[in-house]
Amino acid sequence: MVDRRRPEYERIAAVLRAKRTRAGLTQSDLAKRLGRRQEWVSRNEVSERRLDVVELGMFADALKTSIDEILDEAGIRHRKRKPKEGDAGESGEADVR
Repeated sequence: MVDRRRPEYERIAAVLRAKRTRAGLTQSDLAKRLGRRQEWVSRNEVSERRLDVVELGMFADALKTSIDEILDEAGIRHRKRKPKEGDAGESGEADVR
């Protein structure tokens, strides 16, 4: 089982919180963008639950950022993929060693 209290998860939660507040959004505003409840956003922002990669992508889209930028701000090393021609998506592989 993965410990959701690992420092990496705490840093991701802090980045998500900071990006939301910098965007001038409340947790309720962000929850509406995500199609979730405010409590769900809160639990993710305080690391009560661990986001999976799909959910992290949802947060990135809702906050108009990328997974790469979230991981960079959290200080998590990861490989960035160069977009293929015609590829509009963002991707990164986490390396949390």
